[in-house]
Amino acid sequence: MLFAAVLNGCNSDSSSGKENLKGATITHMVQSATNRPEAYKKMAKEFKKETGINVKIVEAPWEQMHDKIFNDLVTSTGSYDVMDIDSGWDGEMARYFEPLDPYIKKYKVNMDNYLDIYKNTTGISTLTGNKRYGIPLTGQTMAMYYRKDLFEKYKLDVPKTWNDFDKALETLKQEKGVYPFVTAGVNVQLPKLFFARYIPQGKPLFTKDFKPQFNNQDGAAAIDGMKTMFKYAPPGYLSMDTPDADPVFLNGEAAIILAWPNTLSPLLQNTKSSKVRDKWDAVAPPGPGNLGPWYLSISKFSKHKEAAFKWIQYLSEKENSKQLMVKYGNYSTLKSVWDDPAVKEAIPGAEGILTAIKNCFLPTYLMHPAGNEWFVKTGSALSNALSDKSSTQETLDKMEKNWNSDKKKTPQGLIYEELGAK
Repeated sequence: MLFAAVLNGCNSDSSSGKENLKGATITHMVQSATNRPEAYKKMAKEFKKETGINVKIVEAPWEQMHDKIFNDLVTSTGSYDVMDIDSGWDGEMARYFEPLDPYIKKYKVNMDNYLDIYKNTTGISTLTGNKRYGIPLTGQTMAMYYRKDLFEKYKLDVPKTWNDFDKALETLKQEKGVYPFVTAGVNVQLPKLFFARYIPQGKPLFTKDFKPQFNNQDGAAAIDGMKTMFKYAPPGYLSMDTPDADPVFLNGEAAIILAWPNTLSPLLQNTKSSKVRDKWDAVAPPGPGNLGPWYLSISKFSKHKEAAFKWIQYLSEKENSKQLMVKYGNYSTLKSVWDDPAVKEAIPGAEGILTAIKNCFLPTYLMHPAGNEWFVKTGSALSNALSDKSSTQETLDKMEKNWNSDKKKTPQGLIYEELGAK
């Protein structure tokens, strides 16, 4: 095959001179409790047939995966050649990854086939002077699902702003036996809703040097907006996670849901799991969700960098990216996959999901070593506000204090940006 022929003609490693790719063994670290390990193992068999390269898949839960990879990198061990990387780890890890621009050029990888939101935000940052260290793998953001039949009944337009969204909820409360709104309300799910209601007002969350600037009337409007929409949600919404909220919409008990598409969309047209079959549609929410992207990277300390990149390139080919999406639920980062009619048919609501992805953003506080802890604490603070344990102003003060009290240093080169497709 052409892939193998090209591979066999390329036997140099960018850091260690010559590398005999045939017979090489590379190790790929991936998150467990996802479908990717299963998919990778099947693809690795075909990859070996074509290239002679062995791929060993090792897996660990998210938190353990982070620690294993980080310890391997800082000790220059090189146990893992290829790694699935959460973009939230960039501030700690990016400097340890192999620069990929030379490989992209050498193997003529078409980065323009990647959706702009991924090309501009994922596996590339100011941490490395905007030199690429990762190939976008997958990601998603929240989408808005709504009942078409109820919107038609009450002559409602799909809301484009949060003001229109709140007005629609007030109208939809007329429908007996149906909550106007539902979404996962546990702590970890709340920050994305705050960001979505804050960002359209036009002021970034932080200054470029990471000084908070959300403790103002815009921040107050975002929290008060959250309070407004949750008035229309089912009782106990603060204890609802995704597996609790999705069935409310699936059972026809909610008119609108803000949800993660990869868990909800596959069930909506299922005759066994859905009472809203053919009665719904998916669109981008009135405010952008934050992107949750993953990418593929190579350790600077790998002894098989050429083989590692060929494996990444193989996983990123259209047909394999399509299989990861359609069969295993990992949304592709490639334009050509989303444009494929078979994908549009296989993924319910694909057009609306894609619009939500194109409209979302990646706040680089997530790359800051303090970012994950602040995210968690922000969820807790917002939960207290929604349960009237603290006022809106007290909540903003707490969010600001939580950030300022963290003593983790900003990694060299990292600036705060709200990265998007444009």
